[in-house]
Amino acid sequence: MGSVPANINQRQAMAIRLFRGPALSALFVLTVSGCGGGGSDAGTPAAPSEPSPTVPAPTVSAQPQSVEVQLDAAASFSASAQGTDLLFKWQKDGVDIAGATAATLTLPKASLADSGHRFRVIVSNTGGSVTSQEARLMVTDKTWRSPQVVDADDKVQVMRSSPRLAVDGLGNEIAVWSRDSDQTDHPSRIWVSRFDAQTSAWSAVKPIDTPSVRYGDQPEIATNTAGDTVVVWQEAIGGGVNHVMAADHFSDADVWTSPTQLDTSIASTTAATTTRPHVSIDATGNAIAVWRQIDAAGHVSVGASRFDRSKLKWEAATLIDAGSGVVADAGVAVATDGAGNAIALWLQSDGARNNLWANRFDAATKAWGSPGLVESDDTTIPGAPSLTVQANGNALAIWPQGELKASWYNASTRTWGAATDLDSTSGDTNTAQAAVDANGNAMAIWRLATTNSYLVRVARFEASSGQWGSAATINTTIRTGGTLLPRISFDAAGNAMALFANRDKDTLFDAVKARRFYASSGEWGASITVEQPAGIGSAGVADIACHADGRVVSFWSRFESGGTNITKSVLYASHYTVAP
Repeated sequence: MGSVPANINQRQAMAIRLFRGPALSALFVLTVSGCGGGGSDAGTPAAPSEPSPTVPAPTVSAQPQSVEVQLDAAASFSASAQGTDLLFKWQKDGVDIAGATAATLTLPKASLADSGHRFRVIVSNTGGSVTSQEARLMVTDKTWRSPQVVDADDKVQVMRSSPRLAVDGLGNEIAVWSRDSDQTDHPSRIWVSRFDAQTSAWSAVKPIDTPSVRYGDQPEIATNTAGDTVVVWQEAIGGGVNHVMAADHFSDADVWTSPTQLDTSIASTTAATTTRPHVSIDATGNAIAVWRQIDAAGHVSVGASRFDRSKLKWEAATLIDAGSGVVADAGVAVATDGAGNAIALWLQSDGARNNLWANRFDAATKAWGSPGLVESDDTTIPGAPSLTVQANGNALAIWPQGELKASWYNASTRTWGAATDLDSTSGDTNTAQAAVDANGNAMAIWRLATTNSYLVRVARFEASSGQWGSAATINTTIRTGGTLLPRISFDAAGNAMALFANRDKDTLFDAVKARRFYASSGEWGASITVEQPAGIGSAGVADIACHADGRVVSFWSRFESGGTNITKSVLYASHYTVAP
């Protein structure tokens, strides 16, 4: 071992090792410096220096929230954070915004080009940094106008019900409903009014049904982009017998045809009855009507008839159901694709269980195929279905069955996919409706009745992922008694508008509400009040339709009370359009 160097005190040396190898020799010395003074080995050690205090990294205590604003209005995003000496840096779509270094970011004048962009903030100090969640900006140039009265009078107990609505590609709108004609014998008739895009006014209301003592009810309407329109309804002739009637409005004539009875070829005029009609129309003006029918022997089936636009004639009706069992009184649905093919949907029992059935009309052969099951879950009973069809022939069916379920029809394979559960929230699911946009994205909307409230629930299907998102509530909790059924419609850009009623715990009336889904951000805007009634009254059935350019029309009935008009009802319409 080598000797300790002369300048190393023995007490200062902590460890000395000499390592030798075949061709290497090294001396390592570990010393303690600063011991004593003047080289003495008896000095007192110096006090250690204080370490710098550790600064904790910031945390975000309040995340920025998505914002919906009108065009040219200011839009603000705010965030709160905990920590010391905080620095803020806002980003738009992941890119720093020059000069945006405060806890609040304000855009003084939002443009339509800003809609859908993502904003977040990075908060930092010497201890680190944290990034907030992203918030979206939603900008609209439209607003809801004040409601217009479409049909009202001062008669007591004159009821207006079952309002339905359709729009064409020219900006025109047609509304149809059932209305009592007087309070003595209450014959109910089918009435219409047309909103003219050129004059921005609703026409005088008029009946389109048979002017007799018959009762018209449950109207349904379908319109194509050219403005060809078909209305179907059930009409009672007495003795518990109904027939399905149809009237047509042509874009090139601007007149309504006389009513046509559709079920003559398969129904006895004295012993059979038909109910629950539904109708769909294609781009060339051909239409398909379907209905539930009870024949003289009591057998319940599904009837159908086709309107040939080239001949201006309804073809002979035919039965399209499974041929055995009973078709449930839960409604029959039909929808048409871009080529004129149609799908019909209904509930049918084999005597032991109810299932959802479908049949397809082939436009090329002008014939219906064989009916088939959409679902075969025999453990629970399905409810009334809703159906929508894409231009390419793919279709979406939704229906309540314990939970709300959905199934897609593949036009290429002509098969229905497995049912998907859309909502597991406890409650009674009902009044479901489906809608699909031009890109194959879909929305389902339904009302969920819980112990003491109604919830308006929605779920969105993304075509890009082929998956349904989680169900969400889009209204505030309302107490039992709200009666307006939720409806939804898409515009050409994939934005959707939902319409529903909301009754809070402190009032006895329903406010009509609307909420817009922005395709650019994938989020819902704020709930907007379309109509706030001044007094007690409940909103009835409603409908909503979107124009391709994003304008929306809503249509609803309200049962009003006060004075002698205890059961008076009024029909209202409101437009979501460019702000004046």
